[in-house]
Amino acid sequence: MSALVPFDPAKAAEVMEHVLIRGDLGALTHQERARYYIRICESLGLNPMTKPFEYLTLNGKLTLYALKGATDQLRKLHGVSVAIVSYEASDSLFTVHVRAKDRDGREDEDFGVVSLPESLKGEARANTILKAVTKAKRRVTLSLCGLGFLDETEVEDIPAAAKSTVPDGPERQAAKRSTRTSAFRRSSLLASSAMSIASIRSPAASRRARSRTGRRARASRSLHQRPARLSIAGFTQ
Repeated sequence: MSALVPFDPAKAAEVMEHVLIRGDLGALTHQERARYYIRICESLGLNPMTKPFEYLTLNGKLTLYALKGATDQLRKLHGVSVAIVSYEASDSLFTVHVRAKDRDGREDEDFGVVSLPESLKGEARANTILKAVTKAKRRVTLSLCGLGFLDETEVEDIPAAAKSTVPDGPERQAAKRSTRTSAFRRSSLLASSAMSIASIRSPAASRRARSRTGRRARASRSLHQRPARLSIAGFTQ
């Protein structure tokens, strides 16, 4: 049973500031992150079992971004309908303009823009155009619902240097070390077993090995006992 950690008001206030004001979840433990994740889903009416959000370390801050499950559920909950106003391909960019409306009559508009170079052909070009439509629909959905989360399609466009996966906590790092140690022990045991099996020969194998050794020894003695003969210009030594 783990020991109880005394409550520290100053520490708790610092953690809350990181989470609520700075939007950095890195100061939370794994258990606290799980509770925060569930509370966010409950406050928005989303099912946490469908994984509507994912973690992302962006510019050194651990935060959440919305997946497809989040925007799909939000549209259903708030009766959001989305219509494409226009689309345009210009200067190697493809832009989609959409308008959204909820059941209360509130409206919002947004854009989805992707890179569409002329070298992009076939299915790859079609998928890029569809990505622009998806980006526009998800952006306007989050905006109409009053949420400032990044969308999954936006995260894909962020440079890799600015983002990374969620760092492992102490528990996960200890589990990885334990796994590596166990794998090393298993490989060492298998190698020892293989050496032991190889060292135990059957009687027939032992006789064959001794016979080969004896033949090599006799051949070596015969070679040394044979007089050396070197013919040079008719002389024998």
